[in-house]
Amino acid sequence: MSDELQSEYPYPLDVMESPPGENDLSSYEGFEARKLYQVVPYFLNLPAPLRTWYESAYYGKVDRVQDGIILKKDTSILKQIKGQESANVLAVNFVADAFKDLRLHLQRAGDAGLIRTDTFYYKILAESSMVQYEIDRRKHLDFTANRLNSRINLSPTIYNKVVGFQTYVEELLNFYKTKKIEGPLTLTGYVVSRYSDVQMSGLYISLAREDYSIDRPKAEKYIFDPGFRCFVVTARKYGFYVDRNAPWRIVANPFSAPMMRYLAQYHYPSLSPMTPAMLAGAEPGVGVNQFFPAYYKKTYQMDLSDLKEQLLKMYNKYAEKNPRIRIRSEGTVGCPAGSVITTRIREQATMKDVEELGDIYWLKLYFMLRTREAALTFDDHDKKLRKAIEIYSTVGITKAIRYINDLIKPYLYEKHLGLVLTKPDGPVRIGEVGEQTYVTSNKVAGY
Repeated sequence: MSDELQSEYPYPLDVMESPPGENDLSSYEGFEARKLYQVVPYFLNLPAPLRTWYESAYYGKVDRVQDGIILKKDTSILKQIKGQESANVLAVNFVADAFKDLRLHLQRAGDAGLIRTDTFYYKILAESSMVQYEIDRRKHLDFTANRLNSRINLSPTIYNKVVGFQTYVEELLNFYKTKKIEGPLTLTGYVVSRYSDVQMSGLYISLAREDYSIDRPKAEKYIFDPGFRCFVVTARKYGFYVDRNAPWRIVANPFSAPMMRYLAQYHYPSLSPMTPAMLAGAEPGVGVNQFFPAYYKKTYQMDLSDLKEQLLKMYNKYAEKNPRIRIRSEGTVGCPAGSVITTRIREQATMKDVEELGDIYWLKLYFMLRTREAALTFDDHDKKLRKAIEIYSTVGITKAIRYINDLIKPYLYEKHLGLVLTKPDGPVRIGEVGEQTYVTSNKVAGY
């Protein structure tokens, strides 16, 4: 492989074997180093990897129509997999089954002398898989709230204006207008952003803990490991891609032929293991059309209730720590007694208070937040908002939220990745080779 690399690319062999990319480089050096790692065909004549920093950045975050998704809170869809030491590592059930067989296959290959037993890939163990997104999201929301609260407290004018939940939200919107704060507040905005971890999907399995920003160990420790090529080929046979940006991580392709066989072992919609009678053909297992409904929820369907809950928490926490508003009124000609200080209590809000603001209030707020999260400005902003309200008045809040979601998502992906959402659907064949064979079976996500 080294000779092939040197004959095709104008980089010294030692540099290709130890790519220098890392975050501490200057802008120019960093650009050139990242370019090197991206263009050198480390997967030459191997099944194509998944490029999670580029073409497939939304893999596991969106479904086949590009709606944001999160894994259902249902323990029956998860299974424990063989982890390092006493690690409790969970993945989606069919992915766990495939990993178990992949691990056994590689171990048998080593035992049979087909690969070296001193390779990293001889007895692979999971370091991590599914992650709970709630913890990281809570940290992100707390950071946003702390920034907002500091802005309020540093300005007596703003401080005295924020007297309740509604005025707190108004100041939040004003803060967004300054562009001094970033990061999504809605669940959908978070899931499809750079702030969320792709491993929340349950489709990823990491075999090691490494710093993704440093390119050198990617090549030295993993790509040029003597067992790597066997690992990549074998992983594809079991329905996994290898992550090009993290070659110690594999990603399930649920719609590959091998992975569909594991998926079919579970009965939709209960996802309980198939019985022998079911496997004999009496009832089908989970198929392509049932996959997303069986394992995931669309985030836009949860956005409104989640947004109300999160903003209520933010305000009540602020009101608890800052309960008193002290307003100074200066003397006037009619009342020359001098300044008077009035103390007012900043009351806690309830969910009833939040709900009483009305659906149209929340629809407008949701539209404003989603467009700002996407850094999007419509020339006909008011017209589109009126359309959302019209849909609400005609067929209800659920359809209005869907309209807003469908309106924003194409601009979101194209703006941040330069991707087009109109690529034709088509199957990904297992066994395809070549560095330029990307995951393009369906639009951005590669499903």
